[in-house]
Amino acid sequence: MRKSTLSLIIALVCLAISIDTVQAGVPRLLSYQGILTTKVGDPVPDGNYTILVRLYDTGIGGVALFEETLSVQSVGGTFNALLGKTTQIILDFDKQYYLGITLDGQSEFAPRTTLVAVPYAIQSENAVTAAGLKAGAFGAVTSLNGVSGNLQITGNGATTVTQAGNLITVNTPAGINSINSDDNSVVITNSSGPNTTLKVGNIGLKNITSSGGIAGDIIKFDGTEWKPAKEIAYTSGNGISVQGQIIGLASQNATSGQVLKWNGTAWVPSSDDNTSYSAGAGLQLMTNQISVLPTGGDLSGTHTNATVTGLLGKKILPATMTNGQGLVYNSGTNSWQPSTLDSDPNDDILIGSKAGGDLTGTYPNPTVSDGAISSQKLGLGAVTTDKIADAQITVSKINSFGATNGQALTFDGTNVVWANQSLNGVAGGDLSGTYPNPSVASNAITASKLADNSVTSSKITDGSITTVKLADNSVTSSKVNDGSITVSKLNTVGATTGQALTFNGSNVVWGTPDISGAAGGDLSGTYPNPTIASNAITTVKIADNSITTSKVNDGSITTSKVNTTGATSGQALTYNGTNV
Repeated sequence: MRKSTLSLIIALVCLAISIDTVQAGVPRLLSYQGILTTKVGDPVPDGNYTILVRLYDTGIGGVALFEETLSVQSVGGTFNALLGKTTQIILDFDKQYYLGITLDGQSEFAPRTTLVAVPYAIQSENAVTAAGLKAGAFGAVTSLNGVSGNLQITGNGATTVTQAGNLITVNTPAGINSINSDDNSVVITNSSGPNTTLKVGNIGLKNITSSGGIAGDIIKFDGTEWKPAKEIAYTSGNGISVQGQIIGLASQNATSGQVLKWNGTAWVPSSDDNTSYSAGAGLQLMTNQISVLPTGGDLSGTHTNATVTGLLGKKILPATMTNGQGLVYNSGTNSWQPSTLDSDPNDDILIGSKAGGDLTGTYPNPTVSDGAISSQKLGLGAVTTDKIADAQITVSKINSFGATNGQALTFDGTNVVWANQSLNGVAGGDLSGTYPNPSVASNAITASKLADNSVTSSKITDGSITTVKLADNSVTSSKVNDGSITVSKLNTVGATTGQALTFNGSNVVWGTPDISGAAGGDLSGTYPNPTIASNAITTVKIADNSITTSKVNDGSITTSKVNTTGATSGQALTYNGTNV
């Protein structure tokens, strides 16, 4: 059997490209002519051949800078080819290049052909005189903001720059035009910008909540937080009188001119005997007058008519209170504010009260009753991955809506959908390549694989007969209605396009399912390594001209296989210089 080789004789190599780079539509093509011969030097039979053309910048090894597969027609062994016909040649030809040729998948012919002279005319496209624009040139932007050369317009921040054809668009998203406060709780300065300031304004009584207080309660700090509580009731003691919120000194039958003196047990009225006095804590002494220091802290005014302006150092907002209101602490304004309180103790929840409805146990620590959280009580998207215990999604829980027989849950790159599972992975047996598009392996079609009379004349090439409310893992399989897990509920983290939910022996994971089971159709055996069934390759399954000389066993073409159309008695198969 003879194999065709490529003669290294180059009949003609020329460059079809204009020197003028300004002219539009310049063809960047190389015309190449070669001769195909057999190993003994005879021209190959006329017909079509596939060659792979590559350009390198080194004579041996290296990486191809250009490659193109061409179908050429050989006549008398000679063929012509236009390089760059299907793949554009993007080379400047400003240095030495080498041409490599490969025929019908064989090894590249050696040595490579050195390109000389004419191909380097391509460099004229970048001639020195064309490297710039002459003064007064038109039809081009010569400078931008006084700068010339290779310029680039980019956006900063949210500003984007897009280009469509010769139109450049600079776009900046609209910002905030103005800021307003409907209830004046926020004071805004220069609301339309560009420099706007915000500060907290007055918060009205309508924004203060009761927080569980009852009538007569006040706001007290319990060491942790401010809460409604009962006001301490004060009673008068020795020498003290209490009238409402006014605390004063009792007269104790004092007479004019007497002063209070300590008798060792209590303060009692007594005549002033010119004793020298000094002001004690909370008192001031000016000449012969002793007075109480002004109030401070949470009080203002005089001690005999003091006004409470704060509690525990927190300001009480001045406002008119109505019946049933109490003071509630607002951490946002760091102040006490009037608010309507709960005055009905009958609806209060007490410690130890029994919980009802969807709750069980007692307050303050009730629990959700078993089975209380039904489908309608779960918010959309509330059941997240961490709420479902591992291995709790059984097949009965997966909604089959939209699926057809044989489809599998597959990740399409965005969502999990029902789709026909495509084969993938490395093919074996009589196949090569990868699924879903394997090829018949070389030499896999043996005589036993071909059906009788399947190799017709047309099959033989001419010349070839040479959510936050659920505890983690609380949603078990029994809590999920059958069919409730739709494909949109499946988490696609870690999935890639074409993968399906598979069981790896321990967990359900995203992966590529193994192909198994008996093969059918034109295949026999089992997946993933089926073989082509005997007699499966019929005439209609063999592409025209796909059976070449190397595919036919010596001696397999018997006389009964030779087409006698056009033959007369006594004639023989002969070569007329063009065909058999």
